Amino acid sequence: MEGFDLSKTLIIKRSGKKEPFDRMKLRRNVERLTGVKDDDFYEKVYEAIEHRDTYTTKGINKLLINTALDNIDEVNTEWTYVATKLFMNNLYKDAGENRGYDYRKKYGSLYNLLNTLNKKGIYADYILQKYSKEEIKQAEDMIVPERDNLFTYLGIYLLNDRYLVKDYNRNTYELPQERWMIIALH
Repeated sequence: MEGFDLSKTLIIKRSGKKEPFDRMKLRRNVERLTGVKDDDFYEKVYEAIEHRDTYTTKGINKLLINTALDNIDEVNTEWTYVATKLFMNNLYKDAGENRGYDYRKKYGSLYNLLNTLNKKGIYADYILQKYSKEEIKQAEDMIVPERDNLFTYLGIYLLNDRYLVKDYNRNTYELPQERWMIIALH
């Protein structure tokens, strides 16, 4: 089978399902997401993965981010945006999983987010009382996911670490533009 690596490394997906590591599958997914075609980048990642018996998909994402960050220097600053895209994709997956929507849409319903966080006791209900569902939908329609690509890695990392709202178990619910939209609504 072309593109299939016969290493012993098993990849543990978010669902718990295990599958053999496939170099070409990883490269296709990362190229689609980031546009990176650098063979040295992928070789570093493959080598790290294939030295272990198992690797989680979240662990691979961290490895990809760290490998991109290792490539940053005064000439190759674009790697910060590669790390950002990888980091944001993981945030989208976490938010989608926790909020029950398809992460490929990137952002879910702002109204549902406000309701969920209100029910969890994280947000008060004053925004839901002040604005109609239609007005909150209008605010949601102003969110443009592509703007997330303007962040540097350090910027998105700090925003996530310090300001994005999570539940009491540190599960991601809120995404960057939702944070600013909720502040604007407040």
